[in-house]
Amino acid sequence: MIQTLLIKRLKFGIIVNIVFTLFEFFVGFYIGSLALISDAAHNLTDIISLCISYVAHLLSSRKKTPHKTFGYGKLTFLAALMNAGILALLSLYIFYESYERLFAPIMLKGDIVMLIGLAGVLTNGGIAFLLFAYRADLNIKSAFLNALYDALASAGALCAGF
Repeated sequence: MIQTLLIKRLKFGIIVNIVFTLFEFFVGFYIGSLALISDAAHNLTDIISLCISYVAHLLSSRKKTPHKTFGYGKLTFLAALMNAGILALLSLYIFYESYERLFAPIMLKGDIVMLIGLAGVLTNGGIAFLLFAYRADLNIKSAFLNALYDALASAGALCAGF
């Protein structure tokens, strides 16, 4: 029962993130904001992260076989490692972009950035909230932390837009 609820929450998180990413791409292209377009591209990695966690969780619940005597439980650790790698690469990219913007600031429409930032806080914060109860599993914890940090980044965008 608990596992079924987790699967539903992961599916819901993936769907909500896809909808938000498409929305952010559309708005970014419409107003010509490279910041929103790049954040939408970053959200694609969130979708990948949630999909990795989802697939690993499904596969890890398989029973052991004569060829897989330990079962598939270790897949969740691999998924967590992959998600950590994605977060590390994104952190390096964000650091690089931040450094570049120190020397070449870009003027943005603050009100639109605030609205998208608020939508990001609600979207990613909601996904983090859904996964909070399952964070004892390392795989789910990596997806939870990814969503939580994205909510904090969106809060930063909200403040920057203000």
